[in-house]
Amino acid sequence: MTLTIPLDGYYSAVLALLAGRIGQGGAFLGEPLAVADEDGAARPYAALYPSPGNRRSVSLSGPSDQVRLTFQVTAAGGDIARALRAIDRVRAALTDAEPRVAGLCTGPLSEPEDYDPGPVRHDTALTPSRHYSPLLWTGLIWLPEGGTTP
Repeated sequence: MTLTIPLDGYYSAVLALLAGRIGQGGAFLGEPLAVADEDGAARPYAALYPSPGNRRSVSLSGPSDQVRLTFQVTAAGGDIARALRAIDRVRAALTDAEPRVAGLCTGPLSEPEDYDPGPVRHDTALTPSRHYSPLLWTGLIWLPEGGTTP
Protein backbone atom coordinates (compact mmCIF):
# COMPACT_ATOMS: atom_id res chain seq x y z
CA MET A 1 0.00 0.00 0.00
CA THR A 2 1.25 3.48 -0.86
CA LEU A 3 0.30 6.31 1.46
CA THR A 4 0.60 10.03 0.78
CA ILE A 5 3.31 11.81 2.74
CA PRO A 6 2.38 15.49 3.22
CA LEU A 7 5.18 17.94 2.57
CA ASP A 8 3.62 21.20 3.79
CA GLY A 9 4.11 20.47 7.49
CA TYR A 10 7.67 19.32 6.89
CA TYR A 11 8.70 22.51 5.15
CA SER A 12 6.88 24.59 7.77
CA ALA A 13 9.05 22.86 10.39
CA VAL A 14 12.23 23.56 8.36
CA LEU A 15 11.20 27.21 8.02
CA ALA A 16 10.65 27.40 11.79
CA LEU A 17 14.17 26.05 12.37
CA LEU A 18 15.56 28.76 10.10
CA ALA A 19 13.47 31.52 11.71
CA GLY A 20 14.70 30.46 15.15
CA ARG A 21 18.32 31.04 14.12
CA ILE A 22 18.12 33.80 11.49
CA GLY A 23 15.81 35.99 13.54
CA GLN A 24 12.43 37.66 13.18
CA GLY A 25 11.61 38.49 9.58
CA GLY A 26 14.76 36.80 8.25
CA ALA A 27 13.40 33.46 7.02
CA PHE A 28 11.21 33.20 3.92
CA LEU A 29 9.35 30.51 2.04
CA GLY A 30 10.26 31.29 -1.56
CA GLU A 31 11.05 34.81 -2.70
CA PRO A 32 12.36 36.98 0.15
CA LEU A 33 11.47 40.53 1.04
CA ALA A 34 14.76 41.68 2.51
CA VAL A 35 14.89 44.28 5.27
CA ALA A 36 17.63 46.90 5.08
CA ASP A 37 19.95 47.84 7.93
CA GLU A 38 20.62 51.47 8.82
CA ASP A 39 23.33 51.63 6.14
CA GLY A 40 20.86 50.54 3.45
CA ALA A 41 22.33 47.05 2.97
CA ALA A 42 20.09 43.99 3.25
CA ARG A 43 20.17 42.21 6.61
CA PRO A 44 21.21 38.52 6.62
CA TYR A 45 18.32 36.27 5.58
CA ALA A 46 17.46 32.80 4.30
CA ALA A 47 14.99 31.81 1.58
CA LEU A 48 13.70 28.22 1.57
CA TYR A 49 12.83 26.71 -1.82
CA PRO A 50 11.00 23.38 -1.26
CA SER A 51 11.27 20.31 -3.46
CA PRO A 52 8.70 17.53 -3.86
CA GLY A 53 11.50 15.02 -3.29
CA ASN A 54 12.20 11.55 -4.64
CA ARG A 55 9.58 9.07 -3.49
CA ARG A 56 10.46 5.40 -3.17
CA SER A 57 9.41 2.41 -1.11
CA VAL A 58 11.99 1.04 1.29
CA SER A 59 12.13 -1.36 4.19
CA LEU A 60 12.93 0.05 7.62
CA SER A 61 12.20 -2.94 9.88
CA GLY A 62 9.02 -3.39 7.91
CA PRO A 63 7.22 -1.80 4.99
CA SER A 64 7.25 1.97 4.87
CA ASP A 65 6.88 4.81 2.40
CA GLN A 66 9.77 7.22 2.39
CA VAL A 67 10.58 10.50 0.65
CA ARG A 68 14.15 11.74 0.27
CA LEU A 69 14.19 15.49 -0.22
CA THR A 70 16.89 17.75 -1.60
CA PHE A 71 15.91 21.39 -1.23
CA GLN A 72 17.61 24.76 -1.48
CA VAL A 73 18.09 27.45 1.11
CA THR A 74 19.56 30.63 -0.30
CA ALA A 75 21.55 32.49 2.35
CA ALA A 76 22.03 36.17 1.57
CA GLY A 77 22.89 39.61 2.84
CA GLY A 78 23.70 43.09 1.61
CA ASP A 79 27.47 42.51 1.56
CA ILE A 80 29.82 39.55 1.80
CA ALA A 81 30.07 39.75 5.61
CA ARG A 82 26.27 39.67 6.00
CA ALA A 83 25.98 36.84 3.48
CA LEU A 84 28.58 34.82 5.40
CA ARG A 85 26.66 35.44 8.65
CA ALA A 86 23.51 34.17 6.92
CA ILE A 87 25.37 31.06 5.71
CA ASP A 88 26.68 30.37 9.22
CA ARG A 89 23.20 30.80 10.71
CA VAL A 90 21.57 28.51 8.13
CA ARG A 91 24.16 25.81 8.80
CA ALA A 92 23.75 26.21 12.56
CA ALA A 93 19.96 25.93 12.22
CA LEU A 94 19.81 22.92 9.91
CA THR A 95 22.90 20.72 10.31
CA ASP A 96 21.74 17.44 11.91
CA ALA A 97 18.37 18.98 12.85
CA GLU A 98 15.31 16.74 12.61
CA PRO A 99 12.22 18.77 11.71
CA ARG A 100 9.33 17.78 14.00
CA VAL A 101 6.05 17.02 12.27
CA ALA A 102 3.08 15.30 13.91
CA GLY A 103 2.40 11.93 12.28
CA LEU A 104 5.73 11.78 10.40
CA CYS A 105 9.14 10.36 11.13
CA THR A 106 12.10 12.47 10.02
CA GLY A 107 15.82 11.98 9.65
CA PRO A 108 18.55 14.55 10.26
CA LEU A 109 19.19 17.27 7.70
CA SER A 110 22.56 17.51 6.01
CA GLU A 111 24.33 19.18 3.13
CA PRO A 112 25.16 16.77 0.29
CA GLU A 113 28.81 15.71 0.62
CA ASP A 114 29.66 16.30 -3.03
CA TYR A 115 27.98 19.69 -3.37
CA ASP A 116 29.99 22.90 -3.32
CA PRO A 117 27.91 26.05 -3.83
CA GLY A 118 30.95 27.87 -5.19
CA PRO A 119 31.87 31.43 -4.35
CA VAL A 120 29.43 33.88 -2.83
CA ARG A 121 27.63 35.57 -5.72
CA HIS A 122 26.62 39.21 -6.10
CA ASP A 123 23.19 40.11 -7.52
CA THR A 124 23.07 43.75 -8.60
CA ALA A 125 19.65 43.40 -10.25
CA LEU A 126 17.99 43.72 -6.83
CA THR A 127 17.72 46.89 -4.78
CA PRO A 128 19.49 46.91 -2.46
CA SER A 129 21.99 44.51 -4.09
CA ARG A 130 22.61 41.14 -2.43
CA HIS A 131 25.45 38.73 -1.94
CA TYR A 132 24.18 35.16 -1.70
CA SER A 133 24.93 31.45 -1.78
CA PRO A 134 22.51 28.66 -2.78
CA LEU A 135 22.90 25.91 -0.17
CA LEU A 136 21.47 22.44 -0.79
CA TRP A 137 20.08 20.26 2.00
CA THR A 138 18.87 16.69 2.10
CA GLY A 139 16.32 15.23 4.46
CA LEU A 140 14.29 12.07 4.82
CA ILE A 141 10.66 11.74 5.88
CA TRP A 142 8.50 8.67 6.19
CA LEU A 143 5.30 7.44 7.70
CA PRO A 144 5.51 5.14 10.70
CA GLU A 145 4.74 1.52 9.89
CA GLY A 146 1.06 1.25 9.07
CA GLY A 147 0.80 4.99 8.44
CA THR A 148 -0.13 5.83 12.02
CA THR A 149 1.20 8.56 14.27
CA PRO A 150 4.21 7.41 16.36
